[in-house]
Amino acid sequence: MMQKVDNRDESNIEARREGEAGLDGKIEAGLEMPADDRPGYDPRAIAVRPAATVIVVRDFDNTSLGGLEVLLCRRRSSSPFVANMQVFPGGGIDPDDKAPHSTPTFPYPGGPSLEAAQVAAVREAKEETSLDLGTPGALPLIGRWITPAVASRRYDTLFFLAVLPAGQQPVPDQTEVVECSWWSPWDAVDAWENDELEFVTPTLRFLMSLQNYRSSEEALRAARQASNPGTRVRVDDDSGWPWLPSDEEFWADAGLRRTFGWVGLGT
Repeated sequence: MMQKVDNRDESNIEARREGEAGLDGKIEAGLEMPADDRPGYDPRAIAVRPAATVIVVRDFDNTSLGGLEVLLCRRRSSSPFVANMQVFPGGGIDPDDKAPHSTPTFPYPGGPSLEAAQVAAVREAKEETSLDLGTPGALPLIGRWITPAVASRRYDTLFFLAVLPAGQQPVPDQTEVVECSWWSPWDAVDAWENDELEFVTPTLRFLMSLQNYRSSEEALRAARQASNPGTRVRVDDDSGWPWLPSDEEFWADAGLRRTFGWVGLGT
């Protein structure tokens, strides 16, 4: 278990802990996708599409503290899925997303092909942000999340980590992504707590996982060690809050159930 690193004072950590009790309302309001209330709506009939997402990180030294920054992309307000929310680059896996001369492997039973997801992650990053992340096979797998049945669109998504290539900067495509910005994981979570940013659950939890690392090299090293993340996230039935193995609450027996999210970073 890695110790979380806060680049600020300890009083802020205590304030964060004291404020966790009030997070349940945010989970219900901002992290669960609303169910479709049309007559005859059946979430079980919604196809779960395979998808891929890549978390791009960089080092920054524009303050005396320095540290890690994460790329966040704001979806357009008219988007049919997670409209106006801050997300990582990514999208559905297309039939053409195949690694040449490679036999598909499946890190999770019933989940997407690792190789197809890597190709899709690189393609989506290029399309949405203009970033060229290089060889897809170099992207380490750090998790899997499946959209809950209450959503009108569902995805089975593999998550990867990449370091910003030298000399590149993201440019939003203005079609799916209207804004790109860099945030420290701590500041991003603070902004969410203050209703300044909106996230879905996987985005928030990966940001909290990245609080463990001081640099992109450190995060990438940890991601490469988590080649097949198999630890399922647990959810508190009372608050809806998802806990990782690095959280003490994860190990509590009462009131927790497993959800369809697997993590391998910051655990």
